[in-house]
Amino acid sequence: GVDKNNNKRAADRRPTTDQLRKSIDRSTSIAMAPPPSPLTEELIEEILVRFPADDPASLVGAALVCKPWCRLVCSQGFRRRFTEFHRRRTPVLGFFCRVRPRPSSSEEVRFVPTSPSFRRLPHAMMPNWHPVDALHGRVLLYHVVDLDLRLIVCNPITGQVWRMPPTVPQLQYKGWNAALLCSSAESFRVVVVATTVDGFTSARIYSSSEHHAWGMPIASSTQRACVSTGGCVARNNDNSAVYFMCRRNYGILEYDSCKQQLSFIGLPSQCELEHKCIALMTAEDGGLGFAMIDVHRDSKLFTWSRRDHNDPCNSWTQEREFDLDELFPLDVLFTPRAGATRVVAVVNAFTDVFIGTIHGIFTVDLNLGKVTQIHHSSHSCDIRQVVPYAAFCTPVVGNCLHMS
Repeated sequence: GVDKNNNKRAADRRPTTDQLRKSIDRSTSIAMAPPPSPLTEELIEEILVRFPADDPASLVGAALVCKPWCRLVCSQGFRRRFTEFHRRRTPVLGFFCRVRPRPSSSEEVRFVPTSPSFRRLPHAMMPNWHPVDALHGRVLLYHVVDLDLRLIVCNPITGQVWRMPPTVPQLQYKGWNAALLCSSAESFRVVVVATTVDGFTSARIYSSSEHHAWGMPIASSTQRACVSTGGCVARNNDNSAVYFMCRRNYGILEYDSCKQQLSFIGLPSQCELEHKCIALMTAEDGGLGFAMIDVHRDSKLFTWSRRDHNDPCNSWTQEREFDLDELFPLDVLFTPRAGATRVVAVVNAFTDVFIGTIHGIFTVDLNLGKVTQIHHSSHSCDIRQVVPYAAFCTPVVGNCLHMS
């Protein structure tokens, strides 16, 4: 009786002829359904333009998918859209630095990548040349030859080099600094600000698109300030003005390319003794700002911006304050050496802040509270100078990357 009941239940579970026919018809209709429409080029571009700008390998991988994607990613139109989409934060791919591997050894120039997919620059290292500044994928370097200060601009991706005539012999300088003022695919300008041994401070301009010679000196509005050699520089948003630190934190020198004028800007009185911890930067509003660490006040990082350009006494406003002891271990920030913890460079306001310690170099995203160690120091005098390298990299046909 049990076997009969089981056989009856099994028969009840078998599909009927009508059910089988409907199942076959449904399978046939699915198999014969038209394939989904391919993505339009506009939609593909909308997807690819959102790839992370600090991961150049992702676009290279997209270009290898198929020929249409390669043509799209390598086009000038995509390059413009990609740069415009990520314009609020230029990706920092690494930094140049002068390193002393051992206390008794001579200095070396190195490129330290900060992007996981951007491990090296093909033409980054040039013997005897030291980095000063970088802008839009180009790097400004200097070298002293027979007491003459020589400057060159190079593209470390392509290896292209632009050489400039010598400036005033270095022995006549008490202090000097230089920066790329503006840079495009076709041309660039370089400004050198120098203070001679007799106390005369002036700026000279070199333009690659003109007569390939240094312009006439532009004197500073005040001759009390001496520019700091090798200090960090900053620019405003449209690259029409560039700023240099003065020695002993006396103030800031501003070169305005529109007015062709070199002027002096004083610092807030409470910042005048913190010259080792100040780093100039582009403020959130696109003007001049700076960041400063005060390890004697609970390891706080302060940011300032210049507001009233017409009032030299009250032109600065403290913008924000950050507690670094909430981000770093205590043994990293608190050291017996004064000024050992300092801001060495700021690229994108609060997202790419380079902080130097006796343990190495860290990048800090103050908005996210994220800290990343990008260089481990072997001794207290390891890093001498940091020049961040920020650029947009997109593939081009017949080459690896295009810098913009």
